[in-house]
Order: sequence, then structure tokens, then C-alpha cells
Amino acid sequence: MVLTLDFQHLPEAVRRYLERPEAFVSRVGAGTLITAANPTTGLVIRCLCSLTPEEARGALQAESIPVLEGAWGELEGASTSLGAPFYICAIAYVSGESKPGLWLDASSEPLTTAQALRTMYEEFVRNGEVAEISLEEFIQAANPNVVLLSPDDLVRFAEQKRGC
Repeated sequence: MVLTLDFQHLPEAVRRYLERPEAFVSRVGAGTLITAANPTTGLVIRCLCSLTPEEARGALQAESIPVLEGAWGELEGASTSLGAPFYICAIAYVSGESKPGLWLDASSEPLTTAQALRTMYEEFVRNGEVAEISLEEFIQAANPNVVLLSPDDLVRFAEQKRGC
């Protein structure tokens, strides 16, 4: 059983529903996933908030709730994709129009430039966006600019915007 709530209600719920009030904190994108659980009953209390892990830790400790690194997630189907890191690929390319094209993709695994280009090529062939040409010919015609972003890159970019 999973109880998902806002951060402001988390301390009260942890104290009310758990025999041992403690929370686990982990970074998720530009925010924080906070979980607390009772492994005996299978209750997981979960909160995804925009606070940094440090801010969340401080706020919970001010409420006298001990904080540990980590996250509950596999109890009673409580796993969540919120904690899954994403790798982003963006490829700008020469298109047949007046503007350049932009292809975006996300993956749960990091990609190399070669893998990203092959994935884009295969998608374009499958969708009929390019004729049956070799990958090498496609790359030469597209003149691509590939940008690969890791979850850490995404967090860093988002943190740079905090307070803007």
C-alpha cells in the first residue's frame, strides 16, 4: 500500500502511521523523493517535492524525523519510475525544409553518439522519412550535431535555474 502526499503533510503521516518514524531521501531530477515505510505492514509513504535533498533533510530533521539516504520502493508494487534516471539525446540535423530538424529521445541507459545516430536513422527509415540509404550516407546528408545529456547534467541545468 502506498500513501503519496505533499511534503507539508509528510511529517505528520510518518509519525501517525509508522512505528519507527524515519525517512529516506534521494535525488530525483531537480527535486527529491522522500519515502518512509513499515516493512511489516507494507505501507510506503512517498513524497516527490521540489526541495533539494539537503533542504528536505533539514526540514525533516527540524521535525525530529531521522533521515537516511535511499528510497523504499519494491514493497507491494510501490516501485516508481520517478526515481529512474533518464538520459536525453538531442540531434540537430539538416532537413529538406528551410529550418533545421531536431530529433529528441530519452533512454534509461546512456547512449553513445553512434548509438543515438543509428537509433535516429532506424526510426526515420521505419517511418518513411528517409529513403533506403546507408547509415553513412544518412549521416553525411544530415550533417548532425549530437548532444547527450546524463541525469546529472539535467539536475545541474535545473539547479542553475532555481530562483530565476
